[in-house]
Amino acid sequence: MNVLQSILMFCQHALRMAHRSMPTRSGRFDVARSSAAERPKECSRGRQPAEKRNETPQSRGAATEKLRLLPPPLRGFAGHVHSNRGLAPTATFRAPLRGGKRKSAGPALLAACCVWLAIAASLTAEEISFRRDVMPIFFRSGCNTGTCHGAARGQDGFSLSLFGYNPRGDYFRIVEEIPGRRVNLAAPERSLLLRKATGAVPHTGGKLFDEQSSYYRTMLEWITAGAQDDADTVAELAGLELSTEKLQFEKKGAQSQLRAIASFSDGSRRDVTTLARFHSNNSGIAGIDGDGRVTAAGPGDTNVFARFGRFTIGCEVIVLPPAEGFQWPNPPTANYIDELVFDRLHKLRVAPSELCDDETFLRRVTLDLAGRVPTAEEYAAFQSDANPKKRAARIDQLLADDAFADLWAALWAEQLRVMGGNYAPIGTHI
Repeated sequence: MNVLQSILMFCQHALRMAHRSMPTRSGRFDVARSSAAERPKECSRGRQPAEKRNETPQSRGAATEKLRLLPPPLRGFAGHVHSNRGLAPTATFRAPLRGGKRKSAGPALLAACCVWLAIAASLTAEEISFRRDVMPIFFRSGCNTGTCHGAARGQDGFSLSLFGYNPRGDYFRIVEEIPGRRVNLAAPERSLLLRKATGAVPHTGGKLFDEQSSYYRTMLEWITAGAQDDADTVAELAGLELSTEKLQFEKKGAQSQLRAIASFSDGSRRDVTTLARFHSNNSGIAGIDGDGRVTAAGPGDTNVFARFGRFTIGCEVIVLPPAEGFQWPNPPTANYIDELVFDRLHKLRVAPSELCDDETFLRRVTLDLAGRVPTAEEYAAFQSDANPKKRAARIDQLLADDAFADLWAALWAEQLRVMGGNYAPIGTHI
């Protein structure tokens, strides 16, 4: 039993005690007596015999055990309520005598109840944060993606900001837009937010989690505490990192667990693996499940990613082929690019291809650098050239040609979506 449950348990008993201790029409008090013998028989709310209350030694023992679970400050207040139910009290809470008459304990109990409820609200606000704890649940469950409520028009009359970029607007739409519907403070478990997520009522997105999940408990506790926003108190997300930057598997089916760690503006760090979203660039090489577990699927090189808030970070994954029969040929390198390429091929246990002939080389390099096939004259001149460095010389000639500039300007313009007809049509016309 946590502190909040203890406080709520005490308040429930205190309110029942206050109700019983209010004066009856005869001016007498039902439970504000020092002993059972002092209670008048004509009391309209007198105590019933144990057999009529269906009390057993087992039920009284269970109630006593609950009482012992309360923190010491609450145990003393609640003890008097249990003593009036036939249980051994740990302490009594009786109103003081004034002029030989006992005063009602109701107002004092109500005041104590208000104090402890205020403490409960402050404790819960510190434990559950809308922006730190609740918003990531919408992200993890896919509620604020572009195919669901994060779309420009929302989904089924309910809108959220895309990937949670606007927490204040999301709070308004969740709590304030339709009071008592999506969030029901009077009966938190009846909140539409929870009932749709658990599949208790029809939901286009289907069932997202069950009532035993940590997501459900977090949202329920937040609603129970009053569903408050915390814009001025919660630390902002400042970064995201994974437990490792590289993974290497020796065989298919091997697994490794990734952990996503978030850092915040106040210097704190938090494991957000259960709140982050994961995906793989190539599931045919390595896949990753919703819990961050990476599984090797086939030989190759790919990346897996974790996303939390506005941050996305990747991890390189290499799955090696079987080592049997592999031998590195140790080919010569011409420059640092060859060194980088051969280093990666060596790690992947892939032997590089042999050098191509002059005809194949001329066709490939001309297509790559000029975007065309070589002419008949270029082909004949290259084939008749006896210079051992004629390939490097041909590359330099193509790089100095205007065709190289035109080709790569067009390729970059396509990638950057440069269009003519705007404010500077001449400058953007290709």
